[in-house]
Amino acid sequence: MKIPGCCSGGLFRFWSGCLGVVVLTGAGLFSGTLEAGVSVWGRYENLLTVMDYQSGMCLLDENKLRLDFEATPDQRVSLLASGYMQTFHGATELSRVLLVPAWVADSIPDSVKSLLSMRLADRVVLDRAYASVRWPRLRIRVGKQPLAWGTGYVWNPTEVIRPKSFFDPEYEREGMNALRLDVTLFGPSLQLFFLPGSDFGRSGYIGRLDGNLLGFDWGAIGSRREQESARTGEKWSELMAGGQFKGEVLGFGVWGEGAYHWPAGKDRFLRFCLGMDYTLTSQTYALVEYLHNSAGQSGDYEFDAWLGLAAGDISSLGQNYLFASLIQPVFGFHRLGLSALANLGDRSLAVLPSVYLGLGDNVELSLFGAVSLGGDRTEFGGAGANGVMARVSVYF
Repeated sequence: MKIPGCCSGGLFRFWSGCLGVVVLTGAGLFSGTLEAGVSVWGRYENLLTVMDYQSGMCLLDENKLRLDFEATPDQRVSLLASGYMQTFHGATELSRVLLVPAWVADSIPDSVKSLLSMRLADRVVLDRAYASVRWPRLRIRVGKQPLAWGTGYVWNPTEVIRPKSFFDPEYEREGMNALRLDVTLFGPSLQLFFLPGSDFGRSGYIGRLDGNLLGFDWGAIGSRREQESARTGEKWSELMAGGQFKGEVLGFGVWGEGAYHWPAGKDRFLRFCLGMDYTLTSQTYALVEYLHNSAGQSGDYEFDAWLGLAAGDISSLGQNYLFASLIQPVFGFHRLGLSALANLGDRSLAVLPSVYLGLGDNVELSLFGAVSLGGDRTEFGGAGANGVMARVSVYF
């Protein structure tokens, strides 16, 4: 069903104008009371990456300067903005063909290879910029904001943003432009999101309901969003419904998260993860998480699946995965970690060691490694990518 005025853009421009009024009103409230309370902080990072692919070794160095700004003009209104400047040096022109086995790369036409090439250019990014207005049972937030949620540590089947990094799942991810309403009910809380597109038909709609039952946090979510293939440019709408839970049983932390997807004109699929963690008396932290993805393939992967992985249209090839991690604190402020990511279908494995060193009150050194194991037709062994990353972070 079409919304009247949507084709001409009249109604959409009307509501966009209303959102603009909200932003300008919030900006006016803020500008008149700037001295009421302002906080500014930031972080500098240098990330050195050395990767050894089948075609040779690549060296990439990144500099990143991030600034965060928060102001609270009064008890109801707050404004937060974050941005960063980033420069790249070294192997700044790469091809995603490096992410597939040589026997697959040799069969990719040159016209497709050009679509899989990428160039890392210096950039300035407005990561987050949003205003919030709060009342006793209602909060409105408008602007570019974090839309990360879910109970999974590595996988979040109900999220709408890019997947986490297996190297560092807790690293922040870029925000998305949205209008958000939080309504506190008598117990559960309701969250509604509107992600503007070129018109209402191409916009995103998300609803979440969160609560607690018998000591377990629970959540239910539904969404309608537009998707696009990075390789072919094809667009389609997708419905999703899912939920999550998190709690503790006999001292073990347990959680689960899953979602069922209805992409228009495509096969439906289910993704869910289950996890458990525990801290030993030696302070060793142990975690294990399982993912099932029914959209994956159980046998030999098709050529199109490899292309989809290289283009970023899909995040995995198989159906069943297991992630396990051990983290040991050393002297209270250093950490040693060893993680492994296994594709249970093709029996390939990525081993991910890590070291976190606290070099001072505001200085950290993080080291990550990746060793791929498996045959040349497996997900992790096929590309044969191995490497190390070193990240220095200075907070101020």
